[in-house]
Amino acid sequence: MNITDAPQDRFSLGIERFIAGHLITCHSVNFYKRTPSTLQVDSFTEWPPEQTTESHVMSQIARSKAVLEDLMKKSAVFRDAAGQLKHDFACCYDYGMGSITLGNEINGRFQWVSSRES
Repeated sequence: MNITDAPQDRFSLGIERFIAGHLITCHSVNFYKRTPSTLQVDSFTEWPPEQTTESHVMSQIARSKAVLEDLMKKSAVFRDAAGQLKHDFACCYDYGMGSITLGNEINGRFQWVSSRES
């Protein structure tokens, strides 16, 4: 459910759905509980793996963190739920029939995942 610029009632419904275990999207960033104790935060780039740089992936993850912070400021319910979880971030490339992870940040450590091979 996309809650970007949603009216308050739809925004609140999206937060309720997140609490219930569903994926929500805000400003093209996906938020979902990957495990009961892990919040997965995925952003997507239009840059294919062979054209993507680590610095671009890191900037996408930084943007995801900013969107997460904004959501936590807007909703105490989301903040209470997400604040109890470990946060894992990923930047992915959607190739149309699926997606691949280019890089991620887990436990505060960045890892480049893509091999840049086409």
